Amino acid sequence: MSGGGPLPFSGSRREDGFTLIELLVVILILGILTSIVLPSLIDQRGKGQDAGAKALVRTAQVALQTYAIEQGTYEATPADVTRIAPEMSQAPNWTVRTEPAGFLVMVDSRSGRRFEAEQAADGSLVRRCAPAGGGCPSDGFW
Repeated sequence: MSGGGPLPFSGSRREDGFTLIELLVVILILGILTSIVLPSLIDQRGKGQDAGAKALVRTAQVALQTYAIEQGTYEATPADVTRIAPEMSQAPNWTVRTEPAGFLVMVDSRSGRRFEAEQAADGSLVRRCAPAGGGCPSDGFW
C-alpha cells in the first residue's frame, strides 16, 4: 500500500500524560518540601518587627548614654532622647524611665512583644524581652 495516509494500528503506541503513580510521587515530594520550608517562613514578619524594636531600644540606650555624658545625669525626657536620636520619633510605642544613675527603655514591637534595656546605677545593663517564649528566648533575655 502506498500513499501518505495514516498507518493502521500498530503494536507500539505513544503515551501522553503522566501515570497516577508519577503524579502521586510529585505530590509527595511537594508535600515534603512544603513541610520543610513552611516553618521557616512563618512569623518572618514578626521577626522583622522585633528586629526593628530591638534596634530602637539600642538607639534609645545610646541616646541616654550620650545625654548622661553631656549632662552628668540620665534624667532625660522623651523629647531629649528624640533630640539626640530623631529616629525615635518614628517608634510606634516607646517609654523611657530615668533616674540620676540609670534608666529603663521599653519599646513595644508590632508583633506584640516588648523589648527593654535597663541600666542600673552600677553600670550593668540588662536586656529583657516579654512575653518569654513565642519569639522571645525562654529566659526572657536578648
